[in-house]
Amino acid sequence: MKTPAEILAGIHDQILQLRSIELIVSKNYFDRYWKDSTSRQKKELLKFIKEGNRCGVFDWIKNHPSIDLAEMGIHVLRRLAQSAKIPNWSRMCKTVLILALQKRKE
Repeated sequence: MKTPAEILAGIHDQILQLRSIELIVSKNYFDRYWKDSTSRQKKELLKFIKEGNRCGVFDWIKNHPSIDLAEMGIHVLRRLAQSAKIPNWSRMCKTVLILALQKRKE
């Protein structure tokens, strides 16, 4: 049986995940990705959101066919670079991150 502190910690973690998802969905580029998505892609994203799966939402955006790296902020680019295992990603400026991510995609 969980203690009240453990229950509260679990709720807090869920809230943080949902806030993170809200931040991703509120970005300007998200509208275009949604409009350019098939119904299957939209269902997949909605499943991730319903589950509170921040990594799933982030991967959905990262792997979207109409992704435009130049529209993304430096923090999103750094998360992409980190997940793509690009060395020294934390020291790169936006332009270098975009070039490195484009090179990795090729």
